[in-house]
Amino acid sequence: MDRKRTEMSDIQSEGLKVLIEFDRICRKNNIKYSLSDGTLLGAVRHDGFIPWDDDIDVSMTRESFNVFESVIADELSDEFFYQTNETDPDYYAPHPKIRSNNAYLKEKCNQNINIHEGVWIDIFVFDRIPTNLEEADAIQNEISNLSKKIVRMVNIYPDGIGSKLNQFVKSVLFYFNKIFYKINPLPKKYFKQREALILKNKDIEEFDSYALLAYNSSFDEYRRLIRAKDSFENTIEHSFEGYDFLISEKYDDILTNEYGDYMTLPKEEDRVSNHQVVSFTKE
Repeated sequence: MDRKRTEMSDIQSEGLKVLIEFDRICRKNNIKYSLSDGTLLGAVRHDGFIPWDDDIDVSMTRESFNVFESVIADELSDEFFYQTNETDPDYYAPHPKIRSNNAYLKEKCNQNINIHEGVWIDIFVFDRIPTNLEEADAIQNEISNLSKKIVRMVNIYPDGIGSKLNQFVKSVLFYFNKIFYKINPLPKKYFKQREALILKNKDIEEFDSYALLAYNSSFDEYRRLIRAKDSFENTIEHSFEGYDFLISEKYDDILTNEYGDYMTLPKEEDRVSNHQVVSFTKE
């Protein structure tokens, strides 16, 4: 694999700054984390960003995240913003972000809501799940249904994907939400219900695996992202755009489960960002 790097985009450069700050806080407070998803794949396959990717993903267990949340308010530089539903009430995504206060990325999915839209990193929190996968699947199904309801009322927009009927329904929901979003009590209600389900098994003692429950994913995606307990126990350093960050020692198992033959590049037509950007501005 050719690891020769091209110049980063402005969005990637700003995202890297956010990741450096996140890494600083975690190392200072002995918090375990790993680069995750496309960012982990980029580190292993490209020693940096996947060239067509424009965001950064990290992951940690609920136990590590609890420590992270206890220090973030005191540790985070003023150049960044820690985004949750508590710090940004119109933000209903199921995972927190750290965002830049110096560069802003407007996405189509956020057109109807007023949230901080600085360039970000996603922090994915993995929770303990019962050894009996049927129990875990049932909880995930409830969580996924709530996430879909929230998306329909918060982030839906006509994206050009699907049938004409599908686009018509999305358009109707988009304009309905634009008018009634502020007085709609349901997103907050569903958000609280989802949080309770996510934390339902946080204290179970006998478990083999962690899962990314707080995510609007298909069942197959949820299953691919289930990780063995020991995949969070040990980390190693790996280069990413010239800096050393932490990745799971079990990165090969994780990437194989998620992507299959992950060292093979996708088809040319599939090398695109999964975000629909309206605008990008720097201060």
